[in-house]
Amino acid sequence: MSKTIWYQIYYQDKNLCILQTHGIQPEIYKLLKDNVFVLISFSWVLESDKLQELIKFFPKGYNTKKYVYLLVNSQDEFDMANGFSDLFNIVLWNNACRILEKNFLIPDLKLYKMKPREFKCVMNSRLTKFKKHYLTYNIDNIAYITMTDKDPQKSLCNCSSNVICDQCAFTPIELKTVECSKSPSSKIYTNINANKICEILDKSDMGIILSPYEGACYSSLEYLCRGLPVISTKATGGRMSFYNNFNSIICEDNENSLKDAINTCLIKLDNNEFNRKKIREDAIKKIIYFRNVFISITDEIFEMYNINIVAKNYFNDKLDDFTFYQIYSNISQHLDIIKSAINNIV
Repeated sequence: MSKTIWYQIYYQDKNLCILQTHGIQPEIYKLLKDNVFVLISFSWVLESDKLQELIKFFPKGYNTKKYVYLLVNSQDEFDMANGFSDLFNIVLWNNACRILEKNFLIPDLKLYKMKPREFKCVMNSRLTKFKKHYLTYNIDNIAYITMTDKDPQKSLCNCSSNVICDQCAFTPIELKTVECSKSPSSKIYTNINANKICEILDKSDMGIILSPYEGACYSSLEYLCRGLPVISTKATGGRMSFYNNFNSIICEDNENSLKDAINTCLIKLDNNEFNRKKIREDAIKKIIYFRNVFISITDEIFEMYNINIVAKNYFNDKLDDFTFYQIYSNISQHLDIIKSAINNIV
């Protein structure tokens, strides 16, 4: 049994139960029966071996084609998952639409036009090798936002010299954090809340994200919701779903291409080709589009059961619950809650 489960009971009555789960939750799936729908979203890139494994967790005789919806984050994943369309309903959406955009509201219109800003770039990424912080090593004026279990008052690494760190206690040698960086104007922020993140975004010209694969990627969407254009490398996963020619530049996976993209972005900001207000508005339109995908699924289910509920109104009433998954560590207690909801069905 896993240590945690991520789920929500979206709707229940004596005839129907709609569950949401995030990631693959075998402990929940083995409890399912007729008239229990499960909508499964994913925080990471979905691969075919995971789907081959997933089918094993459902009870014998449970009609997965009728009751199970896989909500995948990108077109590539959708195309792959369609190979399993005889077993599941495959739906293209993006899990980042769970972001509560009001947390990234721009309260002062002056912020749209504020320049120059303190930081050229902001990079909100965990300190792990595949995030490729090292591509920013020779770029100045970067705000790094990250999380760590270490005491945030202490150094993130043990090196004190202005060289690539080869004795870092926190990250592998390939990862050069700002503490090992050549830029005295860069800063690192650890374990900060959403309000502080917004403050840092508002001090930055653009956001950068360099990992080759992601899931839905909240940090990229947070940039856009705050009116920041994004510099991104090509990536597998859902973050590319939010990019267009007016809010992002896709660069190659090397330092020179990243530098060129940053310079091009600054020019586009200066001539208003990258318009912060439009960037935010386009991001919110995309969020609403993906939320409507979810609403349409529940609308079909309500109609199937002759339930007199307006799916969009029901969704809006539950929006605050929808925008995050509660992570439960007391597995047995919450499995009992799920069992009760399922057993309530006549």
